[in-house]
Amino acid sequence: MKPEGGTLKIPPPASTPDSSSVPPNEIEQQENKNLWLLASYMISLRVGWIFKAETVIMPAVINSINDSPWVRAFMPVLSRLGQSMPPLFYAPWLRGLPRKKRALMLTSTLMSLPFLILCLTWYYKGTQNFPGLAVLFLLLYFLFFCSTGLNMLTAGTLQGKLIRPNRRGRLMMLSGLLGTVAACTAAWLLLQRWLKEGASGFIPIFAMSAVCFLTAAFVTSRLAEPADPPRSDPPKRRLHALLHIVETIRNHAPFRKLILVAMFFITSLSLTPHYQTLGSQGLFPDSTVNRVDASNEPGGTDKTIEKKKLSTSQTAFSYTLWVITQNIGAGLMGAMAGWLADRWGTRLALRFQLALAMFTPLVALLFAQFPEETRSLYFGFLYFLLGSVPITIKILSNYVLELVPNEDHPHYLSTLQFSLVIPLFLSPVIGVCISLFGYPSILLLISAVVATGFGLTFTMLEPRHHPELRHPSEVPNAETPI
Repeated sequence: MKPEGGTLKIPPPASTPDSSSVPPNEIEQQENKNLWLLASYMISLRVGWIFKAETVIMPAVINSINDSPWVRAFMPVLSRLGQSMPPLFYAPWLRGLPRKKRALMLTSTLMSLPFLILCLTWYYKGTQNFPGLAVLFLLLYFLFFCSTGLNMLTAGTLQGKLIRPNRRGRLMMLSGLLGTVAACTAAWLLLQRWLKEGASGFIPIFAMSAVCFLTAAFVTSRLAEPADPPRSDPPKRRLHALLHIVETIRNHAPFRKLILVAMFFITSLSLTPHYQTLGSQGLFPDSTVNRVDASNEPGGTDKTIEKKKLSTSQTAFSYTLWVITQNIGAGLMGAMAGWLADRWGTRLALRFQLALAMFTPLVALLFAQFPEETRSLYFGFLYFLLGSVPITIKILSNYVLELVPNEDHPHYLSTLQFSLVIPLFLSPVIGVCISLFGYPSILLLISAVVATGFGLTFTMLEPRHHPELRHPSEVPNAETPI
C-alpha cells in the first residue's frame, strides 16, 4: 500500500554526498582516537550536568526563590525552546563550516557562562533574595539551554561525520558507563556537602558545572577532523528556514512518523520539575509537611534550629540520592540502548526507552502515596527511570543520523529539536492544573500520551535495514511496519 500521491520524495540536498563529504578512509583512520575524545567530552558534560540537574537541583534553586508550581512549570518550556529555536537558524551556518569542532568548542564555552554569572550573583546577594531574581534565574536558564541546543546540534553533526553508524552505540555505552561513574562519584563526594550549606551551597555547585563545561570545550580541541570542501549554498532567510521545516515534515514520511513519536514522548518532560516537590511533599503541592517550626515547644528557638539542621541534612541526602540514581539509570540504560541499537537497530532501542517513559508517571503516582519517612528512598527508583530521558532524546537523534544523508544532518536534527518544543508550551497549563486539581489526573494523562507514542513505534521502519535512505532519490512507503 502506497501513501497518497505515490512514492514520497525527500527534499533534494543542496549538493551530492560525494561533493560534501570527506573520504571515509581518511576519517576511519582517526576513528578510534575521535571515539575516545568524544566519549571524554561527553563524560565532562555529564559531570557538569549532574550538578545542575534540571530534575532536582534547578527546581530546588527556583523553589528557594519562588515555590509556586506555575513558576517551576516555565522551566521545561524555556529549556526546550532554547534547544529548539536557535538551532533552527544556526543549522545552515553549521552546515557550511569546514570544521565543526570549532563550533563545538565555542558552544561548550557558552554553556559555562550562565553558571559563572549565577555563581557571582549568589555570592554577592548573600542570604537575601532581591526583586527580579526569579526572572534573572529563568533568563540565564533559557540562555544556557540556547547554548545547549547549539551544542547538541553541533555534537550530533560532528558525531555523524566522524563515527560510523555501527559504532555510535559503542560511543553511547562508553560515555554512559564511564560518565556515570565519574558523575556519581563527584556528586557523592561534593554535592551532598554543598547542599547542606543551604543557599550558599549553590555557589560551588554553579562553579563546578561551569568548570566541567569549560573542560569539555578543551577536549574538543583535540579532535582529528578533516575539513569539508567549501559549500556554495546560499544562506536561507528565517522564513525560508521555517518553510523548509514544514516541507521536510510533509514530504518525508519516515521522518514525519519520528516527529510524532518524539512529540508524544516529550510531553513527559512537563512533569520533571514537579517530581522533586512530589517526592518531598507527596501528592499535595502546597503541603506543609516539610515546614519546620518548633518555636512553641519546650526549648523553643534552639529546637527549631536543630530540626531545621536535621531537615536540611535529610533534604541534602535525598537530593544527592536522586541525582546519583538518575545518573546510574542514564548510564545503565544508555549502555542497554546502545547495545540494542548496535545489535538490533535504533527503532528497538527507541521502543525500549518509550516503554520506560510510559510507566514513569505511574511509578511516581504510586510512590507519592508512601509515608514521608520512606518516600525519598523509593523516589530514588523513580529518578533511576528518569535517567532514560536524555538517552531517549539521543536515540531520536541517532535515528535521524541513520535516516538521511550526512550533509542533511544539521537541518533534520534542528527540525527534530524544533518539534520537541511545541508540546511543552502546555507545561505552564499543566503547572496550573497541578495547583488546582493535584497530581493524580495529570500523571495518568501524561502516561497515556507517552503510551500513544510507544504504540506508533510499531509503525516505524528500521533505517538500518534501508541504507538507501541515506543516499536516496526516493523514500519507500513507511506507513506500514518494516
